[in-house]
Amino acid sequence: MSDEAAKAWLSNHETPLPARDDDRHRVILMLQRGIASLAEIADLIVLDPGMHCLLMHQVNSQLQKSKRPSVDTVHTAVGLLGKPGITDMIQAQKTLAETCKQPSVLQSYQQIISKSHHALEQMTCFAHLQGIHSIDDMRAAMLLRSCAELSVCLFDAKRYQQYWQRVYQSKDRFADKTFDFNFTELGRQMAKKYAMPELLCESFANDNNISRKARLIQLAAEVSDQAELGWRHQGMLDAQKNCASFLDLDLQDAQQHIQSTSIQAARKSTIEGVFPAAAGLILLPDSAKPTRIVKPAAKPAPRAKTLDEKLKALVRLPNLNQTQVLGLLLKGLQQDLKFSRVALMLVSKDQKHIVARAGKGIPADAPFLKLSIDIAQSGLLKPLLEKPKALNVNPTSYIRYESMLPGKFRAACLCNSFVLMSIFIGNQPAGLVYADRTQATDDIDPAAYDAFKSSVMTTSKILTYLAKHKTQAMA
Repeated sequence: MSDEAAKAWLSNHETPLPARDDDRHRVILMLQRGIASLAEIADLIVLDPGMHCLLMHQVNSQLQKSKRPSVDTVHTAVGLLGKPGITDMIQAQKTLAETCKQPSVLQSYQQIISKSHHALEQMTCFAHLQGIHSIDDMRAAMLLRSCAELSVCLFDAKRYQQYWQRVYQSKDRFADKTFDFNFTELGRQMAKKYAMPELLCESFANDNNISRKARLIQLAAEVSDQAELGWRHQGMLDAQKNCASFLDLDLQDAQQHIQSTSIQAARKSTIEGVFPAAAGLILLPDSAKPTRIVKPAAKPAPRAKTLDEKLKALVRLPNLNQTQVLGLLLKGLQQDLKFSRVALMLVSKDQKHIVARAGKGIPADAPFLKLSIDIAQSGLLKPLLEKPKALNVNPTSYIRYESMLPGKFRAACLCNSFVLMSIFIGNQPAGLVYADRTQATDDIDPAAYDAFKSSVMTTSKILTYLAKHKTQAMA
C-alpha cells in the first residue's frame, strides 16, 4: 500500500528537481571558458541533486530505449553526453531560486543536501574500512538517495513541515503518518521512473539479500538521518549498533569512526545557512567518547529537548526574528542550563560601545542592566568581539583576569565565577552573552560551560541565517 501511495504522489508531482543557482552558474562558466575537463564538470554536477538526477535520467532513458546497459556514475554519463549536450541540458534547467521563494523551504532544502553530503562521508569511511576503494558508483547512488525527500520538501512544502514537527516530537524519521509512505518507498519509485543507477535501486530494497555496497549505502543513510535528530537518542544508538555489526567492529570503535567522520564532513561543508550534523559534537570535548549503553526502564520518561534543539526548531517557524531567538537563548540559559543570572550586551550602532540590553534573573534597576562600556577600553572583553570566542572565569583564574576586566563590569557583576561568549552575525560581532550561578548550589562545571558555548554558537548561526535571508529578500 505504501508503494502505491508513493507512486500516486509521484504521478501528481512530476516536476524535476531544479539546480542550485551557484552550482549551475559554476558549471556554465566552466563550459563557457572551455578550460575544464569533463571529469571536473562531473565532480561538480555529482554534488548537485537537481543536475545529477536530470543527467542520469537523460542519459539512461536514452540508453534503455536503444536496449543498451545503463550507466551508474556521473563521470560516465558526462562522457556520453559531451560538453554540447551538457550545455543544452543545464541551460534549459530551472534553478532553485526560480522554483521557490519561501526562505523556510529553501533552508530545509539546503539542510537535506547537507545531510546527503554527511551521508557520503560516512559511506566513504565505511567503504574504506571494508577495503573498497573504487566507489564512484556508490558515490552517485548515495547522493541520489536524497532526491525523494528533496522533492517532497520543495513540491509538498506544507506537509513536509508537518512531517518535521512529528519528527521532532517523536524522534522518528518515518514519514508514514504524514504521507502514507516513507522516503525510501518514494525513492524506490523515483529510481524506477527516472532510470536511476541499479545500485541506487538496490539500496532501497527491504530484504537482506543485497550487495555489500548497497548495504553500506543503507547504513550511511541511516546514520545521517538519525544524526539530524542528535547523537544521544535510541535511534542513533540502534544505527551505530547496525554499523558495528556489519563492519565487524566493537560498538565503541564504530562510534568513534562515525563521530570523527561527521566532524570531518562539517569542516568540508561549503553549504551556507545549515546546521551540520556534527554541530553538537564540535564544541563538546567529551562527545567523542563512546556512548554508554544503559538498559531503559520499563516505562522511560520522554526525553526533554535540549536548549540547542529548541533553538534549532525555531528556524522552521514562519516570520522568525532576532528578538525571538535571543529571548529563547536567555530563557533557556536560565531555565534549561540552570544559570542564575544571564545578560545580553549588544554592540552599539556606532560600533564604539557594548551596552546591556536584556537579562534574566537580574532586577530591572540593577547596575548590570545599565552597563555601557567603551569597546576601545574594554580590556579582556575586546578580544571576544574580534572573533568568536568564549571565556570561563572561575575563582582561581579571576585573580589573573581581574585587572584586565573593565572596572564598570567588575562593579556591576560582583562575581568571580562566570562565563562569557561573543555572538557574531556572519563576520560581524553582535554582542556578548554573560551567565553565572551566583544563586545556584552547583558550580559552572565543564559540561555546563560546553552547553553554554554550544547554545551561543547555535544562536550565532541562526542570526546569521536570518540576516542573510533578509538581505536576499530585499535584493
